[in-house]
Amino acid sequence: MAKKTEQKLKYTVVTIAGIKYYRARRYDADGKRFDINARSVEELEKKVGETERRIEDIIFRRQNPTVKEYCEKWLEMQAANIRPSTLRGYTYAVGKYIITPLGDMYLSDVTADDIKLAMVPVSKKAEGVYNTVNMLFKSIFYSAEHSKVIADNPTKRINSKGGVPQKEKEPLTDAQAKRFWIRSGTFRLMCSL
Repeated sequence: MAKKTEQKLKYTVVTIAGIKYYRARRYDADGKRFDINARSVEELEKKVGETERRIEDIIFRRQNPTVKEYCEKWLEMQAANIRPSTLRGYTYAVGKYIITPLGDMYLSDVTADDIKLAMVPVSKKAEGVYNTVNMLFKSIFYSAEHSKVIADNPTKRINSKGGVPQKEKEPLTDAQAKRFWIRSGTFRLMCSL
């Protein structure tokens, strides 16, 4: 069996203001080079290890966002294409019905069952609320699939029917409509034309 060889830390020695430092160069998550300086080799190894773990975490989070992070990004992308009032409604619905139950999960870990469970409380709301939340789920996950953030879209087979249907309303009779128009003052305005 081959032994795991430890990679030796490559560093240079520099003098800054008359003080000797050990310097290692690394690249951050954006590909920009930066220096890590320490007074001893042991301290430099510790700093380099911590820095590399942080960079790996940043890269992992970029490649695997949580539901909350991606929903916030998706809402920001929609801001240019929809009215402010619609954006406020979407922001409220996403926060209450998507981020609250699934926000801490990684987007790639969400399954169809997770979405169905999140839709259970929504199914007890009005049909319009259900339809809006369903549309938002599908739009967000289709966008993530299109952007190659996730490989498979869990919302493909989610039922689009649900919610409590609205009760039929009786239309106003002619007499009720006339009373309404008279009370609102619109009737007088229309008669004066």
